[in-house]
Amino acid sequence: MTRLGYQIPNFTYPGADPAAIFPSVVAQAKAAEEAGFDRVLLMDHFYQLPGIGAHDAMWFAARDLAFGAGAYPDVDPPENIARPEAGTRFMPELPPEIEGLFSLLMNLLVIEFRAEIGFAASIDILRTPDLFEGRRAQADEAAEIIDRIRADEDIHVRSLRLYLGECEAVTFRTIDGGTIPGRELIERFWGGLVRWATVDQPALVAEVQRELLHQRVMAHPDGPAIWQEFLAAA
Repeated sequence: MTRLGYQIPNFTYPGADPAAIFPSVVAQAKAAEEAGFDRVLLMDHFYQLPGIGAHDAMWFAARDLAFGAGAYPDVDPPENIARPEAGTRFMPELPPEIEGLFSLLMNLLVIEFRAEIGFAASIDILRTPDLFEGRRAQADEAAEIIDRIRADEDIHVRSLRLYLGECEAVTFRTIDGGTIPGRELIERFWGGLVRWATVDQPALVAEVQRELLHQRVMAHPDGPAIWQEFLAAA
């Protein structure tokens, strides 16, 4: 049991040298132990943002290792990744704040599942022997970074499954004084969410990416010919 813990929620500090992050954390841990703290608690990501975790910084580090700093442009994230029916009530029997909690947990779980696909694909590509010639060691290091991000996410998946499993097993009181099984609520929302994530959204994303790819290819002097070769291969 922790009697007095020292938590380090952020490993970076204003004006501090990023190269000194590791010795800084070690120094804090030693100082905490000498001061009488019996446990040091760390965040689960190397780089932090308030409330979330700076995945972008870690992914950019992996990207720059594999391709070289400045070799690949940053990607502008879409303004909105929500479902078209965002804001629609799917559990009107419950207070909005309870439905919002259900929605948050299930959306996070879908994000984690999709992230796992991205982790696995990225690691496989980075570890392909005949790719990244001249940067083989850096690509392997990038794969190791992504594998560590992947390991960080495992506890999130386990906790989300636990929370939703417990909610599924109980009965909820409705706003009209009745009751409804948690399983019914979860299955109702989960089915539509999975369809959006695995059927509807991928088709929309593919269309957007196809247009972006077309623009980039056509900017090349041999763009039309390259595009026709792409279409034939597809």
